[in-house]
Amino acid sequence: METLKILFFSIGDLGVSSSRARVYEYLPYFRERGIDVVIIPLVQYERGEGEIENKWVRYGKQIKRILSVIQKSPLFEVVFMQRVVLPSFLHSLLRKRSRKMVYDVDDAVYLILNGRQQAAFKNRLFSYDGVIVSNDFLYAELSLHAKKTISLPTC
Repeated sequence: METLKILFFSIGDLGVSSSRARVYEYLPYFRERGIDVVIIPLVQYERGEGEIENKWVRYGKQIKRILSVIQKSPLFEVVFMQRVVLPSFLHSLLRKRSRKMVYDVDDAVYLILNGRQQAAFKNRLFSYDGVIVSNDFLYAELSLHAKKTISLPTC
């Protein structure tokens, strides 16, 4: 039997509490079950990237990671997006290259978007094979816009 491979594209590294609670804390569980996991954080705060003052350098590093996820996605059975919201054209490209995609959200990240962007975000949820939310509010709000939604509370 072939080993299951999961690619996590997280909003941050261990220095980001939501990534720590929603991705990194599950690593021992996956490893015990023989599941290969690769994590690519959008921003590596532990390496000081959150402090980079030149936004173009910071954006360049983020774009490089986004392209890395898109390039590597066909090698994994599941691409797990943790709070990352990509521009539509990059999301479409990643969706086409990925076998399965799951979106995880533990906060109402879409509320910071304008009305048109919120509608686009909610419409995009249908492109995921599953959506995982952290609470009942998010479940009620987002399950209307997704094929399959489950609630997995953050402890």
